Amino acid sequence: TALLSHGSASNSDCKYFGDITFVIDRSSSIGDKLPLIQNFTLELIKGFDLSPETAQASVVAFNHDASVISELTSDLSTLENIEIPAVKGYTFISNALALGEQVLYRTAGQRGKINGRSPGKLLFLLTDGEQSCIRPNGTSWEGDDQGSDGCDGQLDKCLEYCDKPSAEARAEAISQADEIKAQNDDLLVYAVGFASANRQTLRAIASPPASDTNYSFFDSDLTTVLEYFKTNDLCTTATQPRPPPPPA
Repeated sequence: TALLSHGSASNSDCKYFGDITFVIDRSSSIGDKLPLIQNFTLELIKGFDLSPETAQASVVAFNHDASVISELTSDLSTLENIEIPAVKGYTFISNALALGEQVLYRTAGQRGKINGRSPGKLLFLLTDGEQSCIRPNGTSWEGDDQGSDGCDGQLDKCLEYCDKPSAEARAEAISQADEIKAQNDDLLVYAVGFASANRQTLRAIASPPASDTNYSFFDSDLTTVLEYFKTNDLCTTATQPRPPPPPA
C-alpha cells in the first residue's frame, strides 16, 4: 500500500536542515493498522520543508527483519509512492535502529556542509511492542574494538532467536540505542510507542532527557498518539535547542 496523501505540498514554515529516518514497525501485531501508520508517517514527513537545501527523509520498516523502504530523498512524490509491505513476524528493534542509523550516515543521499552548516540527523522510531529477538552472544551490528566481527550489517548474522519479549531483549534494544547515540553527537532519537510498547524502554531508547514531553511518547491507544502529533509538530521539536541533560 502506498503512503496516502491529503495534498502534495510539504510544510514551508518549518525550516529544518537535516536528514530524517522514520523507522516503522510492521510486525504481526501491527496488523490492519499499517495503512493508518503509513499515512501518519507521510503526514510527519510533510511537516518538513523538503528540498536539497533543507530536509531529506527516508523510511525503514522492520519486524524480525529490517529493510530500507526509501533512501534519503527530498522528493515528496517519491515518498508518497513508496510501499511498506504488510508482513508478519517478531519485533527486532536493535537491528532496525542500526539500519536507520546506517541510512542516515553511510548510504546514498549524504550531504556535506551547506553555508557552513552540517545537516542535523533525526531518527524517529514507531513501534507497538517490545523487542522479542536477540543477537548471537550479544554480537554488535558492526563489530567492536575487542575483535568481534559483528554482523557486518548482515541481518541473517544478527539473529539468534525470537520468542516472547524478555529483559535480555529489552536490554539489547537499549544498548543499541546507546551505541548509536554515543557514536553520533548530532543524532536526535525520538521513540514513540503504543499498544504493548514499554514506556520506560522508549524513554531509554530516546535522546535525553527521558520524558514524554521531550523525545519519547507513549499511549496504549494509537489514535491518541496520532492526535498528539497534530498539536506537537515534529519539525518544530527537531529545530528547537535540546533541553540540558539532567544533573549527574
